[in-house]
Amino acid sequence: LGYVGLGIAFVLAVAACWHRQTDADFARMLRPWVLVPWAFLTFGIGLGSWWAYRELGWGGFWFWDPVENASLLPWLSATALLHCVLVLQKRQQLAMWVVLLAILSFSLSLIGTFLVRSGLITSVHSFANDPERGLYILTYLGLVTGGALLVFALRPPRSVRHDSFLPLSREGGIVINNLFLVVACGSILIATIYPMIQELMGGRSLTIGAPYYNKTFFPLMAPMMLLAGVAPFLAWGAFALKRKQVIPMLLAATILALLAGALFGMGHVWLLVSVWIGVWVISGHVKGWRKLIHGNQIGMLTAHLGLGLLILSLGISGSLKTQYEIPIRTGETVEAGDYSVSLRSITQDVQENYLRYTAVVDVQHASRIYALFPEIRHFPAHGSQTVEAAIDSGLWQDVYMVLRQTGKMQGNQSRLLANEAILTLYINPAMMWLWLAVLMIGTGGLIACLPKAKAYG
Repeated sequence: LGYVGLGIAFVLAVAACWHRQTDADFARMLRPWVLVPWAFLTFGIGLGSWWAYRELGWGGFWFWDPVENASLLPWLSATALLHCVLVLQKRQQLAMWVVLLAILSFSLSLIGTFLVRSGLITSVHSFANDPERGLYILTYLGLVTGGALLVFALRPPRSVRHDSFLPLSREGGIVINNLFLVVACGSILIATIYPMIQELMGGRSLTIGAPYYNKTFFPLMAPMMLLAGVAPFLAWGAFALKRKQVIPMLLAATILALLAGALFGMGHVWLLVSVWIGVWVISGHVKGWRKLIHGNQIGMLTAHLGLGLLILSLGISGSLKTQYEIPIRTGETVEAGDYSVSLRSITQDVQENYLRYTAVVDVQHASRIYALFPEIRHFPAHGSQTVEAAIDSGLWQDVYMVLRQTGKMQGNQSRLLANEAILTLYINPAMMWLWLAVLMIGTGGLIACLPKAKAYG
């Protein structure tokens, strides 16, 4: 729905460009065809992360895998697009931005389809290995994108108004945010496709991992988040930000960031920064909620509150996550931080097409005791193994356990020693917050499509 829905926005934008009708009426017509695909793309990315977290057994939810990046790229450009549509609707400016971002968003959707379906990359998220299909998609991408850009070059859109605007007006803030979004999108696109291009040209195999993305993407997002915090107080065409509106937000963000540092240590820089930014965004929208609701901006309020919660959850989960490798025998109790882990038994049973090894593990934390049942599944026909994580989800944290090995299990050959195992225990804080944040962001987009709802006043 996200990928294909952006095709409708693409068609409308190219048609409006050809007919030179990129005015407020066009923006009003285009807006729902950007919001709905953007919302479903948000839900899709969230579901993909949730699936990776529950099924892959590595304790995380985002690996910066090329296919994950392929879904994030059109989401970033569509985020910029939906904000530009609002400027075109309200101020009749940024017509060129709207058309170009519509073309870019659908083109990135086709690139994502190509990566997933062509077999060019090996990923748990890819669905096929068919070079002919990949060639067809690549040809289609070239024709569609090239044709649209040709229309843009021959009949460029024209904004009705050409007057400048203040940087801290609402439209000024949107333009600044969009610059950061587009640059972040470009940095991810280059890092995703460059290793493939180098390998196809006969160069050595290259992998670009999480450190690159963490050092480029998040610093680019930080200024955008600062502007998102004051979005409720920005007015169209004027500077309307007052000191009395900003000071309480600064105090709330600083106090809670210092409190987080006092509780968990000032050395957790990413935690302190994410708490500060997350509280900044949330407090701005809590302070301005009456204005937003009065202006029928409930969609914006919901999505931006979800954005603040997402920043908080990412910082907390990334900084405070702990991991323990636990060699253990049946009947033995091992201490792992504040947790006591006891292996009750290991069972083996035969399913329709796999052998299943299940560890029955008792975990105690403070006065609470609960059982977890992590599994290893061995598929003789494929000569492969998978793990099934056992997860105890809570409001504040998840206790996540994986059975890595039973007895002397090695490679594709397994032998069960019923009294020996290797367990991995992850303590993942704020995971429930993360899933709730994604749900709020996507739901905010759908609310903004309702007849009397607006993302911005």
